[in-house]
Amino acid sequence: MSAHRESIQTDETPSGRTTNGHREEPSEHKHEASSENGSALAPSEQPRNWPAGRKWLNHCLMAIFCLLANIESPIIAPGLAVIAEQLGVKSQIVEFMIFSMFQVTYNLGSFIWGPLSEYFGRVSILFVGTAIFATFNLACGLAQTPAQMLIFRFLAGIGGATPFAVGFGTISDCFDADSRSQAIAIYNLGPSLGNTLGPMMGGFLIQAGLWRWCFFILSIATFAMLAISVVVMRETYLPVLEKRKRIRMESSEPRSSFSLNHLARLILLDTNASILRAEMQTAIARPWIMLGTQPIIQALALFYAYLYGLMLLSSATFPDLFHLRYHQELGVASLNYISLTMGFVIGSQICALSIQRIYEYLVKRQGRKASANQEAQLPSQDYSDSSQSSTDAANDKEQVAVSTTQPQVRSDQVQGIPEYRLPLTIASSLVAPIGLFLYGWSGQYLVHWIVPDIGAIIFTAGVMLGFQSINGYLIDTYARYASSALGALLIFRAVTGFSFPLFAKYMYDALGYGWGNSLLAFVAIGFGIPASLALWFWGPKLRTKSPFAAGGS
Repeated sequence: MSAHRESIQTDETPSGRTTNGHREEPSEHKHEASSENGSALAPSEQPRNWPAGRKWLNHCLMAIFCLLANIESPIIAPGLAVIAEQLGVKSQIVEFMIFSMFQVTYNLGSFIWGPLSEYFGRVSILFVGTAIFATFNLACGLAQTPAQMLIFRFLAGIGGATPFAVGFGTISDCFDADSRSQAIAIYNLGPSLGNTLGPMMGGFLIQAGLWRWCFFILSIATFAMLAISVVVMRETYLPVLEKRKRIRMESSEPRSSFSLNHLARLILLDTNASILRAEMQTAIARPWIMLGTQPIIQALALFYAYLYGLMLLSSATFPDLFHLRYHQELGVASLNYISLTMGFVIGSQICALSIQRIYEYLVKRQGRKASANQEAQLPSQDYSDSSQSSTDAANDKEQVAVSTTQPQVRSDQVQGIPEYRLPLTIASSLVAPIGLFLYGWSGQYLVHWIVPDIGAIIFTAGVMLGFQSINGYLIDTYARYASSALGALLIFRAVTGFSFPLFAKYMYDALGYGWGNSLLAFVAIGFGIPASLALWFWGPKLRTKSPFAAGGS
């Protein structure tokens, strides 16, 4: 931990080098400075200065959309065999593809929606993508063949990706580094609770012979939320807000008038086709460039994707474990997903409280070190020696006076760095495997059903620690390009989200629940801890070399 050096808020020279020798300041603060200086918006119009009620309303609606999209993926898990039989599916691979297809495009869709949100704005993209999701999810309920189901799930996943793709960018828009921990915690509940509430809903509906209503109910709820959000949600991306205000100020039309031309200018931001095409190419290429050039994203994406794959794998194996091995009815077996929900909620709230306290503690500790180091460097002279010439004494006194007038570092002037979000990633690498061991071996030997449920609670709590600390680290590091950074992270998540449920049955048939989960747990320990420690020690150096972390274009 001593490897980190902080940027101190002292007088800064025109070149950007501070008087105490530190050059780099977090990208978060650079973005704020660039946004406020010369902004077309008044301070009260900037999203970070909105009233708390407006910010949290926007944020909670975004989290609800994310929840609805994530319910769609696993809602058919408890009755996958029933749906496959009614659609005439004869291959087990095709059966699992029906379950996993949504995950592929849900994750890859973020590569499109995230960059587009950095041009057209978060809310506009959210509305378009959510409408696509609700429409094709409704079509899934009307599907009559396996091909139709696969195509509609594929297209629904593309639209369903928008809340996750733009949500963390919205958090970066509205909340600064000192206040976003709770926002991240609430938002992470959407993807997590969706993977547990979906199977519970689906279990009872499928048991009642109403599997098509799994899709109908979800689409109805999504369209209803969309209608509400069109009225009350506000755009949060600062560059888009500034462009729109400039267009309104330059428009010759009266403020009360309305025309399709003026509306088109506000939506397309008054850009001609060639410029729009060039900027879209740049925005869509950015996540791929970041994935290929940023070791920070590469390391965290692998661990994040692995945790996500484990989460889906455990969700997919619940029906087999509790319905077939514990001989519970399908609806009752689906109630065991409550344990996953409990783990997500507990982990989310533990992380929300502890990650900010750890962050503040490390900032204060670094501040005390900086103050002590500066005090130790101040010269100390004794002027009582009469043998010293009056000229030399005067010169020394003058040097001391100059030294003591230099800016003094206080502990509250030290800025936090993204690496202060990482300690809980190490905790995740230990807590999640403990849960896997307990879940696997208790299920192997058919111990009372509450024991694997307890293991699932511990496992998902550990997963949430990893999710939130990784998301917080990336948002702090790539503040301006948070959506693109998180979009880059999802390429590996798409692979694990699609593949883990496919090989789960074969792995457990070969190794059993005990050794199967133990193998997964050992991999989590072997990768998660070294990756976290590597970023703790070398993350600051990697960030200084990144044009994206520095707010470059």
